[in-house]
Amino acid sequence: KIVAARRAGIKEIILPEGNRVDFEEIPSYLKDGIEFHFVEIVDDVFNKIFPNGSFKKD
Repeated sequence: KIVAARRAGIKEIILPEGNRVDFEEIPSYLKDGIEFHFVEIVDDVFNKIFPNGSFKKD
């Protein structure tokens, strides 16, 4: 998936914290130029894509 993201020009990827161990095994040349964010819960995803409090949970 990271290779496909690189080909598509994606610069940021959000991944589950549970995948961090697998992520560390990926060669650095595939990760270069992409910013990765690890999240624990779905709310963390919304906070990443809607920064500065623009996402408010009801």
